[in-house]
Amino acid sequence: MRADRDASLALQTDVHSNIESCRARKQTHETTIATDQLTLNAIRVEIQGINTQIATFEADIVSMDNDAGTLENRAGDIDRARRRKKKRGIWGAVTTIAGIGLAPFTGSREFQAVFL
Repeated sequence: MRADRDASLALQTDVHSNIESCRARKQTHETTIATDQLTLNAIRVEIQGINTQIATFEADIVSMDNDAGTLENRAGDIDRARRRKKKRGIWGAVTTIAGIGLAPFTGSREFQAVFL
């Protein structure tokens, strides 16, 4: 009878030991799951932040592209104005010289007063 009682106590001790072992393993798994969930949430937040940055960068790219087009148009306008001014400057010099050269023949009194 004593052997049965000892065997029963040994079995009970093994069962309790197994239960405690399972509880410890369960607690470890729950801790691991909680840690992994926190990590996943942190990754989700980071991804959202990166997506926000990407959207901001894309908007900046569009804005800079529009600004670049505007600057190219302005540069073209300035270049065309420079060419027109240069042509006018040359034409103005030619007409001035021609006017001075033709002044004696046209009877300009101002020219005659200055040079005579």
